Amino acid sequence: MKRWKFLRNTKTHIILPGFQNLIMAFQMRLTKVSALAGGRYIIVIQADDQLLHPEILDNVFTQLESERFDILSFPVILDHPVKGKVLSKPIQYLWWNHFKFVFRHQGCFVHKRVFDQMGMFRNRFKICLDYNFFYRAPARNCSVKFDQTPVALMGGEGVSSNPEFISKRLKEDRLVQILNEKNILWKAAQYIFHTLYVPYKSLTLPNNAS
Repeated sequence: MKRWKFLRNTKTHIILPGFQNLIMAFQMRLTKVSALAGGRYIIVIQADDQLLHPEILDNVFTQLESERFDILSFPVILDHPVKGKVLSKPIQYLWWNHFKFVFRHQGCFVHKRVFDQMGMFRNRFKICLDYNFFYRAPARNCSVKFDQTPVALMGGEGVSSNPEFISKRLKEDRLVQILNEKNILWKAAQYIFHTLYVPYKSLTLPNNAS
């Protein structure tokens, strides 16, 4: 097995050659990630995120090598500004993605064929472009595998975690569902959930901003 080698050319991106699976993008528009990727799997790491340690890529390599799954989803460590470092696992029930985002994009390795088939992250969304992408992927029968090993440290100061943007995030969540869901039963369930969840979130916001 070829070991991972880092090629640090700039502060904006790291290309990982060798098996040529990944490109990691820092401080760049997610809508341009796929165009820069020369490998077979893509993970997006933003400005306030980072891998837990360089050897983590060796740990996930064996699962990526077969290219069997379209999406491999791993837990992350959330660096919460109040609670400190907290383990954040993806919810391993894809049906729940109809209501809330079950993935952490910092822990998701996505095969490039998914981007080739679905297109890019849509810049229509300012906060929930990751939810929009990962809502469409399972709907197109993309295969998903969940793992238990944390791979990244997720910054707790991002827009989606900021209490000042919670209202806008909830509106974008709802827009993602409206634009992408085709099943009338799911649509009805989402309407009921959103009607109940928004007031609940407003009440709990002082104690729960994530």
